[in-house]
Amino acid sequence: MDKRELMTFFALLTILFPFSSAIQISEVMVDCGNLSFNCEYVELFSADKIDLRGYVLDTTGQKFSLNGTLQGYLVITKSKIAFLERYENKQLLEWKSMGLTNTGDTVRIFNNQQMIDEYSYSKSSKNLSWQKIEDWKECQPTPSEENVCPNNQESKVTSEEKNKPEKIVPLQTLPLT
Repeated sequence: MDKRELMTFFALLTILFPFSSAIQISEVMVDCGNLSFNCEYVELFSADKIDLRGYVLDTTGQKFSLNGTLQGYLVITKSKIAFLERYENKQLLEWKSMGLTNTGDTVRIFNNQQMIDEYSYSKSSKNLSWQKIEDWKECQPTPSEENVCPNNQESKVTSEEKNKPEKIVPLQTLPLT
């Protein structure tokens, strides 16, 4: 195979089998209600064992270098103490300068300056977290657990509903009496 054929082969492989990130943002807790804002967190998930050297979590300009390894769930929180007062002991990293705004923010994860995953929200509801369940939904928090959002737990306005047009009901003609 010459150089041109080899390049074509690799280009075709990239098209047929696109890069799939083994690590993803899976949950974001923004507004802890009347509790301390220190219980905010970002949850990452990977089914594969990942060395986190070179990975950076970014929340609208605030950057946090990750370390260690990840397989399963990892919660990055502003305060381990505040988090553990509310939730069970989980695999945690503490990022004391983390701050997520209740009125909207973007969370990104980079590996060696290449963006791997990103999630943006425009608002948050008290005591609910944004969870990736096919699409993003606001539900009861499930840190370090599978994201589950039964219909009765969902926020009244999910990320899908924000952009959905209102349902138009046709007018009915009533007979005159």
